[in-house]
Amino acid sequence: MSILFLIAVYCLLPLSSTPSDVDKLNQLVQQYNEMNRKELAQMLQAFDQSEKAVKELQDKAVTEAQKNTSMQLIRNEKKRFVETGRLPEVANIIIPRIQYHRSLFEIQNKLLEAYQQELDAAQKAKSPTLATLTRQRDELLSQMPSSSEFKAKTTWKGYRYNLVQRRYLYEFTPTTIENGKFSGVLTTAGKTQLEVEGTVTGSLIQFSIVKVISGSSSPEQNFSGVLQGNRMLLKLQMGGVDYPTLLYLQ
Repeated sequence: MSILFLIAVYCLLPLSSTPSDVDKLNQLVQQYNEMNRKELAQMLQAFDQSEKAVKELQDKAVTEAQKNTSMQLIRNEKKRFVETGRLPEVANIIIPRIQYHRSLFEIQNKLLEAYQQELDAAQKAKSPTLATLTRQRDELLSQMPSSSEFKAKTTWKGYRYNLVQRRYLYEFTPTTIENGKFSGVLTTAGKTQLEVEGTVTGSLIQFSIVKVISGSSSPEQNFSGVLQGNRMLLKLQMGGVDYPTLLYLQ
């Protein structure tokens, strides 16, 4: 299946035909579509790279059956991604997906601002293009991650994964959120409790451990990722290794 078909399925944004500041808006649309093509192509390559990494894994604790199961999950997710354009959530591709969202974050927000300016102008002029602009703006919003569910006292549960998708339980509760900064409690494997602090910028999130409350754990753990509605996609950096982590709002 070609990457061109994948891009068509994923619905890149059409150019605007509105008269107000149309060149600026269309330029941003073209830049966004080009970046989207590039990032989607890189994500497609990540499937093959992840499958190769599992295949070449040298670990006596991992059986061939476990490796084969993990590789099949990667192949199945790749097939779905190519056929539907739905962004992957299989553990091995979480980190490439985070990179996809982070790469598009700035231009998506610039484009959203440009659409809002066009909408304001169209409303003021009572332009017949208002409905088209609204539809294009909403299409862009549907492609953007959202932090709307990230609130104080919410509970997020999920897992950190290794290369063959062995799972390690994690639970996170932000206790306070103010002016883009937050603190919270992270519980690992139901035993160790860690105090964390971090920041949220739009849909981008990052936090690190500031204190071990109970149990024992390495304090050198740093999380970064993206908020996707009721899901939190994270990259955990620990001991020089990046671990995909996926948490769900409870």
